[in-house]
Amino acid sequence: MSHENDQLVRPRILAGWTTGLLLLIVSVSSQWWATGYSQEEQTSPIRLLRHPYLQKGTGHSMGIAWMIDDDQPCSVEYGLTRELGHVVQSGKSQRMHFVEITGLEPDTRYYYRIRSGKTWLTPSDESYHFSTHATDVRRPFSFVVLGDSGQPEPGDQCPLADLLRSLHPKPDFIIHTGDVSQRWALDEAEYDLLAFGVYRDTLRNTPFYPTQGNHDWVTDWEHGLDPLYPRYIAPGRLDSRLTERFDMPFWRVFQSPRDNADKTVAPFSFRYGNAMFVCEGGAGRGAGRSLAEKRFAEAGVTWRFFYSHYFGLAGNAVPGGDLGWKPPLPQCDLTFRGHIHVYSRSAPYGPHQSVDLLVGCSGSGIGSSYFESVVTPQNPHGLRPGITEWNEKCPHLIHILVD
Repeated sequence: MSHENDQLVRPRILAGWTTGLLLLIVSVSSQWWATGYSQEEQTSPIRLLRHPYLQKGTGHSMGIAWMIDDDQPCSVEYGLTRELGHVVQSGKSQRMHFVEITGLEPDTRYYYRIRSGKTWLTPSDESYHFSTHATDVRRPFSFVVLGDSGQPEPGDQCPLADLLRSLHPKPDFIIHTGDVSQRWALDEAEYDLLAFGVYRDTLRNTPFYPTQGNHDWVTDWEHGLDPLYPRYIAPGRLDSRLTERFDMPFWRVFQSPRDNADKTVAPFSFRYGNAMFVCEGGAGRGAGRSLAEKRFAEAGVTWRFFYSHYFGLAGNAVPGGDLGWKPPLPQCDLTFRGHIHVYSRSAPYGPHQSVDLLVGCSGSGIGSSYFESVVTPQNPHGLRPGITEWNEKCPHLIHILVD
């Protein structure tokens, strides 16, 4: 009997030992898998979702914006050489980051890199640089005007992006007359597709100062915000603070100097050398007049530029497609606007002999229908009197050199 029991016990002990070993192996394996997985998650590198772009430049400062794929703090290292040597923190754990580097020398190139923790988000590449605005009124400079951008497809914006990179001299900055998105700007991702994805290599080292167009306004019937709201609202009632109040993507993506009397996102201005630029910024008819009167009168200002999506001096190339200033702007040399998808240039106009340029097709569909609706035997091109140049055939940009 005892022998039989012993034979029964030994297999049970062996089976129990085997089961225990199996459980131990499973436990160790599970622990290793969980630990390994956790370590892999913790060491997974942060990645850029939106590559850096330059905003709010002055003679002594520059802003850099970017977006990452996780809520983490970041920092920017910068310096006069690629050895860098200075650091500014964007310390909040967030995806969208913006830092403003101050205390810089005017008209000076600085190199920069962005990191999150120990992870470099940008390479040590000389294309990651910025130059502060010139303050010397004798310094020549150039800039590019874009407007009503389109889809990032061959034959659309991409050839313009290639042209922009090949311009000589390299433009010191870019202004945009609105409709950076040709959709309805319902989401920030539209700007990643329609702007940052196309002009990424340029925007990392060339400041970009857009105004807000009608397509950059969110459709929001609940709050009474029609996409064409800026156009049809009574003069003086439109307030750019609405874009902040309803958290519209445009002013989350782009930064404003907020240098108007109310410290709102628009209108705004900036200076470069002997030139002053005032942007209506989507704030509505008349919103930039008082700011222009103040800024255009500053000492040392030789050239005065104003840009908007709708409003100009001489009227668009196509009758019926514009909103003018009544009374007109103060003394101004050039006005730029978009909305109508063609290019036109006016003869000198008004008491100050200003020139009005319509820059309305930097990649969007050509607006031939605008011309067709007003073509007559006496006016075969459908153009209003006073237009000296026009382009209704291809996308375009303007490169302006100031000497």
